[in-house]
Amino acid sequence: MTSGTAPASRLPALIERTAWLNTGLRVLLAIFGAYGVALQATALLSVTLPLSRIEATMAAIMLGFIVQTLGVIWVIAARTVARAALGIILPAVVLGALLQCLPSGGAA
Repeated sequence: MTSGTAPASRLPALIERTAWLNTGLRVLLAIFGAYGVALQATALLSVTLPLSRIEATMAAIMLGFIVQTLGVIWVIAARTVARAALGIILPAVVLGALLQCLPSGGAA
C-alpha cells in the first residue's frame, strides 16, 4: 500500500463523504450565493432602470427572482463545485463593482 491512497475497505465511505460534501457545498452556493447575486442585481437594476422609482424597484425585484432562479440552476448544472462557485462569484464581483461605480445618493 502506497502512502496517500485509501485502503479498499475505506473507499466507499470516502466516496460517500465526498458526495455529501459536494451536495452540501452546492446547496449552500445555491441558497446563499444565488441570493447574494440576486440582491446585487436587484439593487443595480432598481437604480439604473429608466422608470419611476417605484416602478424601477418593482421591476428589479421581479427580475431578481429570475436571477436567483438562474443562479440555482447554474449551481446544480455545473460540472464541478469549483465551476459552480466561479459562476456565482464572478457575477457577484462584477455587479458589486458596477454598484460601486454608481454615484452615491438617490434619484430625484
